[in-house]
Amino acid sequence: MGKRWRKYRVGKYRLGKLHDQATVVWKDETGKTLRRRLGHAASEIAARTLLDDWVRRANIMRAADTTTIGSIWAAYEADRLQDGKQESNFRESWKRLAPRFEHMPIEALTAHH
Repeated sequence: MGKRWRKYRVGKYRLGKLHDQATVVWKDETGKTLRRRLGHAASEIAARTLLDDWVRRANIMRAADTTTIGSIWAAYEADRLQDGKQESNFRESWKRLAPRFEHMPIEALTAHH
């Protein structure tokens, strides 16, 4: 068993060590402690790098999860307007669709909708 690592945090995530593997440890919204293995790290510096990379990827995934149908519609409308399409058609269509779909996450959209 090697030397203990110093405390290291990135936001709510902290570096841990379990069976000589680097881990990321955090609490979810309910207060439950979660742990994920990051892999073998030859040194504390390598473990910190693994944690930094994991947090960066987690933040990218979380940002992708927040995409709503409303944000996609806005991007689509802007693209179509650049092509010279009539603005009134898009506004009228979205007026009817917005109440139900504007804040819906893209992952929630199904064939039923």
